[in-house]
Amino acid sequence: MKRFVKQKFALLAAVMLFLAAGCSAKSSSEENGKLKVVTTYSILYDIVKNVGGDHIDLYSIVPVGTDPHEYDPLPKDVQKTTDADIVFYNGLNLETGNGWFTKLLETAEKAGDDAPVYKLSEGVKAKHLTSKGKETEEDPHAWLDIQNGIQYAKNARDALIKKDPDHKKTTKKTRRPILKSWKSFMSKRWTALMTSRKTAASS
Repeated sequence: MKRFVKQKFALLAAVMLFLAAGCSAKSSSEENGKLKVVTTYSILYDIVKNVGGDHIDLYSIVPVGTDPHEYDPLPKDVQKTTDADIVFYNGLNLETGNGWFTKLLETAEKAGDDAPVYKLSEGVKAKHLTSKGKETEEDPHAWLDIQNGIQYAKNARDALIKKDPDHKKTTKKTRRPILKSWKSFMSKRWTALMTSRKTAASS
């Protein structure tokens, strides 16, 4: 199985090199002034979209309804990650299942310590799973907690500002309504909404 996975990523890398040969050396961020941003799955996409607004070109890797724990990246996923100015992932073991995310970063040459890859769960107060035998494992769905969701938004804001300081004021403004709404509106509906999406993703 491990050998098969390695061969698959090697093939993807070869495909991407072929596609890249026919593409312009200019990144889209150079062409339209927008940062190219990749998130690992839809929840992060929603958060980052609300923070970055129209100043980013955003792409989500794992489709809605697909398990982000174990995923097989498509050639398009590899290309988008390779070209990305920033990559956001959840962390807390969400993307570690079959090691797909680590292999994807290696293939996209974004596995170094200085790579623009950010964990949106950084600084959250993670809870632990309640399933028998997994009580010591952190629950990767930290965004179900309102305060953790706010921390995700702050982390996205900081990373986007670091990469694109010219839009610092706009990025802060687009984030501000999120913080206000999460403290009122989200307190009533956030948990229900996220739980339903979690159920849909695992079904």
